[in-house]
Amino acid sequence: LADIMAAEDQVCDAFRCQCERHPNTLTEVRSVEDFIRLVPHGGCALPCQGTLPCGHRCSLKCHPQEAEEDVHVRAKCPVKVGDVCAYG
Repeated sequence: LADIMAAEDQVCDAFRCQCERHPNTLTEVRSVEDFIRLVPHGGCALPCQGTLPCGHRCSLKCHPQEAEEDVHVRAKCPVKVGDVCAYG
C-alpha cells in the first residue's frame, strides 16, 4: 500500500494543521517537536489575544475556543500591577 501511495504522490512529509480561529493559518508539522514548538495549545503560533479573568490579555499562543475558558482561568497573568496582579 505504501508503495502504491508513493507512486501516486499521495505521501507527504508533513501534516498540515488548520487553526479554527485563524482558518487562513496553516502550520506544517513534521514531528512531535514541531507540534510542541509551533502549535503547543492546538491553535496556531499567533497570539491568543483573549481576555483573562483579571481583564488583561492572554499571553499564550492561540488555542482552541472550547479550551479557552479553562485555559484562561488557569493562566497566570504576566502583567505587573503595583506589586502583582490579583490573578497572578
